[in-house]
Amino acid sequence: MSAPRSAPLDATVGGLPLHALGIPGDLPPPFCTLRGERLDAAPDVIMRRDSREGWHLASTVIHDAAALEDDAFVDAAALANVRLTQAIRCATSDPLVRVWNFIPGIGAPSLHGDRYMSFNAGRARAFEQLAITPAVLPAASGVGHAGTSLVVHGLTLRCRCDPLESPRQVPAWRYSAQYGPRPPLFSRGCRVHAREGVHLLISGTASVVGESSTHLDDLRAQLEETCANLEQLCRAAAMHTRALRFLRVHLRRDDESWRIAAEQRLHRTFPEAVIQTVVAPLCRPELLIEIEGTSWQPTTTHS
Repeated sequence: MSAPRSAPLDATVGGLPLHALGIPGDLPPPFCTLRGERLDAAPDVIMRRDSREGWHLASTVIHDAAALEDDAFVDAAALANVRLTQAIRCATSDPLVRVWNFIPGIGAPSLHGDRYMSFNAGRARAFEQLAITPAVLPAASGVGHAGTSLVVHGLTLRCRCDPLESPRQVPAWRYSAQYGPRPPLFSRGCRVHAREGVHLLISGTASVVGESSTHLDDLRAQLEETCANLEQLCRAAAMHTRALRFLRVHLRRDDESWRIAAEQRLHRTFPEAVIQTVVAPLCRPELLIEIEGTSWQPTTTHS
């Protein structure tokens, strides 16, 4: 078996600007390496576009959000989502297909349960204001990071896009109140019909069946369940598992044995994928691993 490939910082899949989307710290990642032009966007929104490839990538930051009281944090989450989406809508009519949320203190207790649940309350308020319905929810991920700011990235594509759900999982937007007073609003994935082929943008995926976390305190079992969910999403998109080209693995613990186990397991099922492993707090305290990814299947390839 050949060794899993590590992800270079400038990794792209089918022209998507994945190299801009690493763990952010307190500021958005450096956009100077991106192809395309910097746009003047709304205040507090950084935006890049590539007219040839047909994408816009926007980023917004709420500085020092970790220090906010619970209600103010909900307001901050709503503000970040509203101003990002409004800036995108001013720049393009293309659909918002993928969102990355980096949430400070994601597991800290709050009046809503924890800070992730507070973030979901703010996002839900914003989506109501923006008239974003379950039929057009973007794929998304939400993880913690070491900084103090709330950072949100949004990607649009000039393509027809179809949100996807997994038969193994309850749609996140239908979660019960066990996971917060407002559910997390995202689709499990988004199938993108591009000129050169088909993309599948896979949301943050973990060891969740139905809506329940499984295999507590067992990394390898959680990894198997997560792989099953990833495979199911590929099938739902009518794509071969070999079409999965990029995987970002979020590990709760900085453990070399965990990293090796994850990379070796993923390489068996997704041999063409470039793998990037990072350490990050996750949205549920019992989850040890979360994986997001991107598939790309050229038009000449049949699943």
